[in-house]
This record gives sequence, C-alpha cells and structure tokens, in this order.
Amino acid sequence: MTEYDLDEPTDEEILDKAYHNAWLLFSGKKSFTEISLSSKVTESYMPFDPYDTMDREEFEAIKENMLAHYVVSEEYEKCAYLRDYTYPEYVVMMEPFDFEGEIE
Repeated sequence: MTEYDLDEPTDEEILDKAYHNAWLLFSGKKSFTEISLSSKVTESYMPFDPYDTMDREEFEAIKENMLAHYVVSEEYEKCAYLRDYTYPEYVVMMEPFDFEGEIE
C-alpha cells in the first residue's frame, strides 16, 4: 500500500516554493517541464499561471514581491538577477507555452 504524507504545507511554505520555482524558471536553471513534472505536487507551485503570459503590470508586481521576499531571506544573488530580469526576457521565455503573448 502507498503511504501518503497528509501534512499540508503552510501558506508561507507554498509562497516560498512558488517564488523559488519562478526564480528557477526565470533564471533558466529549470524548465517549466522539469518543474511541472515533479513527482511531488508541492514542487510545482508557481506565483502565476505558467500557461498564460502575464501582462507587464502583473509581471512587475510579481517580480517586486519576489524581490521583497528574497531581501528578507537575504538571498541577494536572486535579488540581483531579478532586478535585471526584464519583461521582454520573460515573454521570450514564455513563447513555447503561450502563442498569444506579445511584447508591449
């Protein structure tokens, strides 16, 4: 019989994992396929819908929230990367997943 872990993650754990996954995706360290096909559901959390390209305003809001999160956790390498990560870079990265996305 398969044993299941029924402990649900806290909101903070979910947010931390979602931001980490987004950073992995944005930085090219993992592909969306690698993230989404993980054997653990909790490994695929994202702070946005990866099947729909965000508009610039939503992208900037998520980026700012991620920056604030990484400042608090003192992960300055991630902060520096996110500071310089641009909306056009994000849109190009999303092209394989969303054919309707456009650079504004």
